[in-house]
Amino acid sequence: GLCSNYTGLIIVSVLPWVLSWTMYQGSVIEELLSWGGLLLTGVVAFIGPIALALYVAMKSDVLGSISTWYCLKTRKQRKYELCILLTFTIIAFFSAIVGQFLD
Repeated sequence: GLCSNYTGLIIVSVLPWVLSWTMYQGSVIEELLSWGGLLLTGVVAFIGPIALALYVAMKSDVLGSISTWYCLKTRKQRKYELCILLTFTIIAFFSAIVGQFLD
């Protein structure tokens, strides 16, 4: 088997109780949810879409149908624009993480 009967008993009965007891203290679960929300939302909602748009802009020869800044730009200008936007997004994301530590 994967582990002994004693180890299995500890994993399925004692470990969940210990973990739930530590999270039952209000501040631990609040911290866990705060960090989880910050990391998951930051990547999925902000960094991911811009990184995906930059990846597509780098790999595709099609200019696309959505114009940015209300004017038609060259592919090279749009790539630079996405790089700058991704850079500022990553800086803001890490600033939020630093803010979590200072809070």
